Amino acid sequence: MILLKVFTFIFVYRQVCCTAELPTWHMKPLGSHKPAEKVDEVFADNLVSPQEFADKYIIPRKPLVFRDVTKTWPAFKLWTDEYLVEKYGEMELRIEGKKEKFTGTPKGDVCLGRDRMKTFLKEYREGADKYVVSDLPISMYKDVNILPSMSCGDFLKNFVEIDMWINSDLGKKGQGGNSLLHKDAFNTVNCVVNGTKEWKLIELKYNDYVYQSWEGPLDAGYGGFSLINPDKVDATKFPDVGKVEKWQFVTINAGDCLYLPSQMWHQVKSFGETNRAIAFLFSQFHDNKINASCGDKSPNATPLAEVDVDLQYSGKGNMPMGGSEMESVRENMKELINEELGYITKKLSYRLVYSSHSTGYINKRLILEKAKNLYFHLFKAAGEKKEAMTEEFIDNLPRDQIRPLYDWMFPVEPAMSYNHEYSVFLPEELVDEVERLQSQNAGVLNKQDFLTRYLEMGGTLTFAEDFWQRLAGTEESITDVSKTIEHAVEKYVYYRRDKPEDERESSEDDVIITPQGHKSQPKKAIGGYSRKDTEKEPESFPKTEL
Repeated sequence: MILLKVFTFIFVYRQVCCTAELPTWHMKPLGSHKPAEKVDEVFADNLVSPQEFADKYIIPRKPLVFRDVTKTWPAFKLWTDEYLVEKYGEMELRIEGKKEKFTGTPKGDVCLGRDRMKTFLKEYREGADKYVVSDLPISMYKDVNILPSMSCGDFLKNFVEIDMWINSDLGKKGQGGNSLLHKDAFNTVNCVVNGTKEWKLIELKYNDYVYQSWEGPLDAGYGGFSLINPDKVDATKFPDVGKVEKWQFVTINAGDCLYLPSQMWHQVKSFGETNRAIAFLFSQFHDNKINASCGDKSPNATPLAEVDVDLQYSGKGNMPMGGSEMESVRENMKELINEELGYITKKLSYRLVYSSHSTGYINKRLILEKAKNLYFHLFKAAGEKKEAMTEEFIDNLPRDQIRPLYDWMFPVEPAMSYNHEYSVFLPEELVDEVERLQSQNAGVLNKQDFLTRYLEMGGTLTFAEDFWQRLAGTEESITDVSKTIEHAVEKYVYYRRDKPEDERESSEDDVIITPQGHKSQPKKAIGGYSRKDTEKEPESFPKTEL
């Protein structure tokens, strides 16, 4: 009895003691440690001028709300589900699971992570665990306008990407989109067409207090996400959150836009049975110089269809989402020039493509093909005169001639292509499943058993059947896979997002150093993963046929 009382006393003491030491915001939503500050706002009938927007908000990285500015867009009146299906039903859109980083890639009717507009709009109100976050197809540009405060000068030459978001909370608050706390590389103006979005904003200077995740050794640190659960912040794991001295909260309704500065930390919650938004991504303006003068004209809303956006998506094929702004690509092209000769060479074309592809020395044939396409595209643009491929030639190259270079100069992110599924499965996992199924059936692997298991693992039937065809051809079963298994997993090896544990080269203590000198959390803080871009570049390059 005495012993029981002692244990009871210790238990109660620990509960009272430990609870007393925890801050009041423990296990409460992000921002509970102090009241939020307001975001500046302007209204459609009294907007800031483009130059004022640049000088007072963009350069000092200060958010701004534009109220009622999208109500004059064609999209504001036209974008019903019926209209979108009729006009753009065949457009292919990128989809993700509603719980960012915590749900697998949804299966679309095109491939993993991609739906046609008409299919998504049929299913999203029926409770499907997916939402659209996609490049806006250029055929839809005519329904959208650029804000008057961005319709002059340098703004019109520096739109990098236009994204579309579609979601639904099924009429139940909390069932819509709910992002992690994260930051994006580009400046963004996010405009709501239908529904409501709630934003929590934290300035970049508090980066060290929001526990930025390690994402990979080559991550530049401009973007990123936090390890914090913004809906329930654990003060025992993330005590420095309480050091964030200022945060802001704002609600954006249908018709409103929010300017979000480059690299400002934010969490977004979406509400409404129908929630649609357009995001305009534009230059970071690293030099802090923006000439937004309108001259003699007054700024008016500019149809997006009249603007030459850097990254354009046709509605099918590879999406350019997440690519670099065009002028930085133009500068990268100057690495193709041989300093002694003064013009672009075949060898340097190969070297640039090779070095920019994390799997370059695994699939040399693909790299060679891309390098040839790159070189001969520029060669033709120079009138088939190699001596004309100079720095001046690059400086004056029309933007339409630069767009095709993206797919050749840089790797195509699997999630932006029809090959996304190859990056979802580790080849070792597929080999293990083949061996396991064989061992359960006296050494025989049946086609139907494999197809069933592949679908259970989150894959699609198209890719499962392709794998089987590479493994066993037209046979319905196979016993000896030793001669064909390597061929079956070949594409999964090429697109792999991870490496076997014993091949990892990065340290568990590795961190990302952001351009501003902030440090991410160490790799081990998230359990760690490795990417193929940690592999070392070969000491010498293979000879080419260029």
